[in-house]
Order: sequence, then C-alpha cells, then structure tokens
Amino acid sequence: MARLGGLVLFLIGMVCAFAASAQATCPVKIGYTVQSSGKSSDIFLQLKDGEAGAVTAELYDLYKGKIVAQKKLFLSREPSRVFVKASPSTYVIYIKTDQCKRPIGLGGLEGIKIGDQ
Repeated sequence: MARLGGLVLFLIGMVCAFAASAQATCPVKIGYTVQSSGKSSDIFLQLKDGEAGAVTAELYDLYKGKIVAQKKLFLSREPSRVFVKASPSTYVIYIKTDQCKRPIGLGGLEGIKIGDQ
C-alpha cells in the first residue's frame, strides 16, 4: 500500500513538472528609462530581446490602485516615448503582447518611483 502511495505521488510530481515545462517562457524583454523635467517625467520603452511588434502598455499607479494611462504602440529596439508628463508616484508598467500569454510587468515589487511622493 505504501508503494502505491509513493507511486501516486511520483506520478503527480511528474505531471506537475511536465505542465510547468510545457508553458513557454515569454521571449520578449523590455527596458524602460525615465526622463525627468520639472515636476513631471516622460517614460520611454525599448525592446531588448524578442521581435518588434504591436503592444499595449498600461501605466498602473500603485498609490491610486488603478491604471492611469494606456497606450498602443509599435515597440522596437529604438526607445519610444510612451507616457508623457507622468506625475510623481510609484508605478508598474504592464505590457500586453501577442508573443506572451501573460502581461509583462516592469518595475518589480518596489515599482518605478517618479518624483518626490
């Protein structure tokens, strides 16, 4: 009976490992830069790895808890000014592309800090 339980656990582990490896990782890598001027800042996006293409970029304000700007653009290896005059806050940028199943989040857990909050 113990062998059967061990076999079942082994099979469940194999199925989970197969399912995890079957999900392709996103081949797109995107970088961002912030250019400040006075009390506002412009945010630029640039394709670092992957194929150029149409994306939707969403600027999510962590303090307000909502998307404050959204823009559709063609992302390439040349920097593109995406968000203009971003107010001082902490943001995460979500990128939606057909090349990836899930949105790409830029800014990490601490977010992108702009200006004095």
